Amino acid sequence: MLGALLFVAAPTSILTKLLGAVLLASVAYRHTTLGRQLRVSRRGFMGVGAALGLLSALLGSVGPLAAPFFLSHGLIAGAYIGTEALTAVSMHLVKVAVYGGYAVLDGSSVAIGLALGAMMILGSYLGKRLLARLPERLFPLVIDVVLVISGLQLVLAS
Repeated sequence: MLGALLFVAAPTSILTKLLGAVLLASVAYRHTTLGRQLRVSRRGFMGVGAALGLLSALLGSVGPLAAPFFLSHGLIAGAYIGTEALTAVSMHLVKVAVYGGYAVLDGSSVAIGLALGAMMILGSYLGKRLLARLPERLFPLVIDVVLVISGLQLVLAS
């Protein structure tokens, strides 16, 4: 809830650049000695979830920021995608409730969100088909490349 309230008040350009910087930092961190040794316990994911929930409300979406934690836990391919999808749905449902409660969410926003959700389902289906053809050892590299490209786009956005 705190992140949602900050999101409403914060300038979009700053949040965009901040999200991009955090994406780039998460990839860099994962390739440090400490990042390679990172092993979050199942119980530790409660803290990770709380932090990512706050950032999700503040920055809009932080799914990629969970990547180092999910990958260090050994989640790859379908397990990674499924876990990421479940956490995203959970966080977005909470945000819908909070934003709706503070009258920040209107009918057109809900319609756009539902349309985007339908496209995400289609994208997930197509991605699953592509993922079946990708060797598991390349999966973390693909995630890193996508995160770096996304991070650079957000940081360089004007």
